[in-house]
Amino acid sequence: PVRSTMNLSNERKSELVGLAIACFTVILFLALVNDGYVVRDQSTRPLDGILSVPNLLGPPGALVAGLLGELVGDARHVTYSLTFIWALMLISHRPVDRLLPRLVGASVLLVAVAAFLQLNLSIGISNVHPGGAIGKFAVSVLADYNFGIAGANIVVCSMVLVGLLLAAEYLFVFLFEVAQYGVTRLSLGA
Repeated sequence: PVRSTMNLSNERKSELVGLAIACFTVILFLALVNDGYVVRDQSTRPLDGILSVPNLLGPPGALVAGLLGELVGDARHVTYSLTFIWALMLISHRPVDRLLPRLVGASVLLVAVAAFLQLNLSIGISNVHPGGAIGKFAVSVLADYNFGIAGANIVVCSMVLVGLLLAAEYLFVFLFEVAQYGVTRLSLGA
């Protein structure tokens, strides 16, 4: 009898995993928004003192904020946005399946946002390079193909959409459902 009560339904398992990811999302959010590093002049974040940067979550928070800041600059905020979407999907019993395409989509989205920031901002908040090392590299690749600023922005925005679709199609489904609901409400009211 005790063993049968320990079996959880798939819905409960999904909710528990979703809550765990939601807790991780809150921790990641707090680590990134409480980063005490201040960009000065043209100097980059020192990696040897990365743990001494003030952070609400202490040295682990400073490490996460510093590494993500160096890698993808201000695009680092995409990470907790995606984990939040995945948590919502699981809590609402929508499967987060096809993990490889989702992770590829998350990577494409992160690189694209980093490149977009690098293209369009002169200095970042978390790094001198707004897109971090990855955004700077992506922009140099786009420059090698001579897309120009407008063309590079079109390529990068297309990559953002592809990354979003692969990583979190739930977002598009939700937006389409809201849009359809709004159109239906407008047509009934007219």
